[in-house]
Amino acid sequence: MNIVHLLGIPDEVSLMPLSLGVSAQSKLQEKVPEERLSQVGFDVLRGLLEYGPKDRLTAASALQMPWFAAVKDD
Repeated sequence: MNIVHLLGIPDEVSLMPLSLGVSAQSKLQEKVPEERLSQVGFDVLRGLLEYGPKDRLTAASALQMPWFAAVKDD
């Protein structure tokens, strides 16, 4: 249930009349503000935490994102 409190309710579930007592909106940005993780880093995190496996970033796709490119340049 903690993951639902953090990520909100997935779109396909939010349309169902459930009484989970959680918001449909994600609180991930609130919990991991830009002061702690840059926007490009947050994009990787959000992609890796997608509910649906088809929507979730693969490790190979994540490594191609700008956040990892910055590490390669150093």
